[in-house]
Amino acid sequence: MSDVVATILLLALTVTLFASIFAFVTSFPSPPAQNSNQFQASLVIASNQSYITTIKILHLAGPSVSKLGLVYLKSANHPSDPEFQNAIPVAWGINNASTWNLGVTWTWNFPVSTLPHAKDNITIYVVYSSQLLYSVVLPGQFLSTPPTIVATWTVAASPIIGSGFTVYATISGNLGSDKAYINLGGVPGQSGNTVAMLYNNSLSLWQFTVNAGNTSGTPAGSYFGIINVTGAYGQTAVASVPVNIVTNPTGAPPLSVAVAMSSAPPMMGGGVGGGVSLIAFVTYNGAAQKAPLNVSFFANETSPTPVAFFAGFGPKALTISGPGTQTAVSTTRWVIPAKPDSPAVYTLVASATVGGTLSAQGNLTFSVPLGIGASFSATPKTTASVTLNGKLYLNSTAYGPGPFQYENTGTAAVSMYINYTVGNTSNAKTFTLTTANTIAAGATATFASPTTWKAPTKTTYSLTIVVYVANVGLVIQTSTFVVSA
Repeated sequence: MSDVVATILLLALTVTLFASIFAFVTSFPSPPAQNSNQFQASLVIASNQSYITTIKILHLAGPSVSKLGLVYLKSANHPSDPEFQNAIPVAWGINNASTWNLGVTWTWNFPVSTLPHAKDNITIYVVYSSQLLYSVVLPGQFLSTPPTIVATWTVAASPIIGSGFTVYATISGNLGSDKAYINLGGVPGQSGNTVAMLYNNSLSLWQFTVNAGNTSGTPAGSYFGIINVTGAYGQTAVASVPVNIVTNPTGAPPLSVAVAMSSAPPMMGGGVGGGVSLIAFVTYNGAAQKAPLNVSFFANETSPTPVAFFAGFGPKALTISGPGTQTAVSTTRWVIPAKPDSPAVYTLVASATVGGTLSAQGNLTFSVPLGIGASFSATPKTTASVTLNGKLYLNSTAYGPGPFQYENTGTAAVSMYINYTVGNTSNAKTFTLTTANTIAAGATATFASPTTWKAPTKTTYSLTIVVYVANVGLVIQTSTFVVSA
């Protein structure tokens, strides 16, 4: 009996002791959450505007960084230059201090013999113990954006054996040779040579046409072509374009219409140049030759509130011969309305009539989110000195016209860098707000170029604005304008 009592007492003591220890440990306060590191980087340009002399990185928030950390620098245009081959120890930029603390600026002065070119984009990485603490892309004295092949397609979408078709491509960025090239060697019966595409000014598209009869020996199937471009500073971009060859389908409609826009993705507010052109691709499978073709366009908002916005017409005196495809571009441009409070969904309609009796419609539905984008207003039309401004769409607020405005709809402060480049390939000038602009949560800030610009001559210029938003990335928008008086 005494053994049972002793066992019960021992169990009771064990439970009581465990409960006391548990209560004592759980009474400890939880450790505070550790902030992630935040930094702010900038470039220092030489007085001759040709080279970068210094890189500075300010430690804004988060834990201290050990001197054993590393800073990597990468170049967009000169990746093989010696100054970008090796990491730089954190210790070298903080006078060999043991830690990189809050409020301290890490500074690296390039040796005179290895100054990076200012015509470049520099990517900065801060790394410690195999962890990426910070990365940013900083534009140098001249913006260097690589070309991007935004979209590719064919018209007709599925070319019929024996009929012709046209390849279209939307390309953004500065092209070094002002050329885009295509190779259709992947399509049976086509040449394997790389040939230049034609730029269609009215459509703002690159195109290449395969004439009717050149596919007469091509079997039905899905093939592809390759489009490539080279940027002004040697960057390249490559994209494929699908080519779906089909046999003449039984019961194919005698008339069909596809509709598209001259720029993709579309930008709210139109920007310089007054919006987008609407394009109708009309395919006629009848036997008539040079039959009168009439095309009209319509665009409306379908969500959140149905509203009619645009009506226009194609060029007069159009004709079409069958079987074949004709392209019609709206004679007026459509400025997509800016929506300051919500995304919008639009529907485009193209109507075609052949010979006054045969009719067909095509439609396209797309949405314009209130994400990152930019457009410009009040751009110079004369050679007088002007301040470059425009409007910036970011998060959920769109403002304009006027200088750039940004409303921080988040819950924490953000930093922005803004870089303005205006001119052309032979005469460009950049204005840079090198100091980061911190915008508190819920606040709105306005920016314009820090100095004025005067057009040297009456010609066509480009205006490119880069906005770097911390934790968001780069906002890049280029528009052209003509100084005529």
